[in-house]
Amino acid sequence: MNHIAQISIPETIKDLYIFIEELHVLLNIRNILLESYDIFIDKLENPGSAQLELKSSFKKNTLDTPEFNRLVSKTRCVKRECPFWFGRY
Repeated sequence: MNHIAQISIPETIKDLYIFIEELHVLLNIRNILLESYDIFIDKLENPGSAQLELKSSFKKNTLDTPEFNRLVSKTRCVKRECPFWFGRY
């Protein structure tokens, strides 16, 4: 086991603030360790779900948006608006 911190109990009121600050930091470290432990156990229990979550987080619905359909139309209408312009005026 690794020791992360050591706490000394305050002897005076002046040292109480330092004690509370150290306690606050230790509680934050504890919360971070508990959260990472829960994530680690979840990945051990469900190894395939982590890859699915990663793939789904990168998936975007760009091909189904009206903006994409307006930009890339299957019709060959030459009078439709085109956001791209090649050449000179």
